[in-house]
Amino acid sequence: MNQNLYKDFTNNALEYNIKNLKTQMFICLITIIRDNKWTKKETSKNLKISKKKTKKLLKGSLEKITLDNLVEMLVLTGHEVETNFNQENELNVSFSLKK
Repeated sequence: MNQNLYKDFTNNALEYNIKNLKTQMFICLITIIRDNKWTKKETSKNLKISKKKTKKLLKGSLEKITLDNLVEMLVLTGHEVETNFNQENELNVSFSLKK
């Protein structure tokens, strides 16, 4: 089995890269929220999202959260999001965070 679960379930490169990036960004965002010990209210305020969206985010529901939303939320945590593209790498698109 591949290290990236989406690669095992789709041959669609676009779907694979979007879901992979969303998952990576989500994991980083949740880690930041937990490390800062933010309450739901603090998370809503700091990420400038509604209580409803906060609840969905904290439950891991990413269907209605776009890559743009995730990038914006990560930037609001004080991080810089950098994307990388490598044609020779099996994972074509990746990102990194900088404080």
